[in-house]
Amino acid sequence: MSALELLNKAIDLEPSYAPALAHAAWCIEQRLTRDWPRIGEDDVGTSVVLARRAVAAGSDDAVAVVLAGFVLVMVGRDYTAGLDDVRRAVERNPGSGFVNFFAGTALVYGGEPEKALPLLRRAMMLGPLDPSYYMYLMVAGWAELFSGHPDEALALAERSVALYPEWDSTYWVLIPAYVQLDRARGARRAREIPIACAEHGGFGAPASAALQISRLVGDDPRRSAGRRSARIERSREARTSLHRRRNRANGPRRRGRA
Repeated sequence: MSALELLNKAIDLEPSYAPALAHAAWCIEQRLTRDWPRIGEDDVGTSVVLARRAVAAGSDDAVAVVLAGFVLVMVGRDYTAGLDDVRRAVERNPGSGFVNFFAGTALVYGGEPEKALPLLRRAMMLGPLDPSYYMYLMVAGWAELFSGHPDEALALAERSVALYPEWDSTYWVLIPAYVQLDRARGARRAREIPIACAEHGGFGAPASAALQISRLVGDDPRRSAGRRSARIERSREARTSLHRRRNRANGPRRRGRA
């Protein structure tokens, strides 16, 4: 909450300051996307209003424009205005990895993964040392997956996981890519991490997301747990039955002589 509080103070001081408006909108978008606790009565409306104010401010700041457009796509579902904004941001600053990344991400969510790929590749080229580089790889993996290239998507997702294995969104690329490549064993192995983290509250997304991931490979962990319990019980019953048959076959034991 502290970042958003500071941004709101900046907006109070300068209501038309586009960077503060855009970053505040993005903060709320992250909370909505990650299903974190709400901070107001209408977080969706607040985020969209902040994004539109950032665009209306007429700033030349490409970062503010691309974040505003990204929020309009992700939260407002205004694909026409949002995608226009992110394209304008790239035109203003094509040499920013951050701007290219968010523009590419908006295009992926806006249903244009093929057009997103050049931007995401440029972002990776420009920012190989960016601390968020794992996210660049992840979104590029989404774009490849949605463009019908599961092998490229898998390679990117594996690189992303190697950098940050606890980031749940990467598994939405990794597991479907395994499935599309008929590598069910890899998919089942990969799904164990988000399920374990969700059970322990380690991921921002709700545990239901991990269950949905699991269903991609045809295995709901709740049913799996039930099946495991049933197998254990059957095994116990089989061992008990075997001991009984052995006892009957051997007959009563005779006491040895004193």
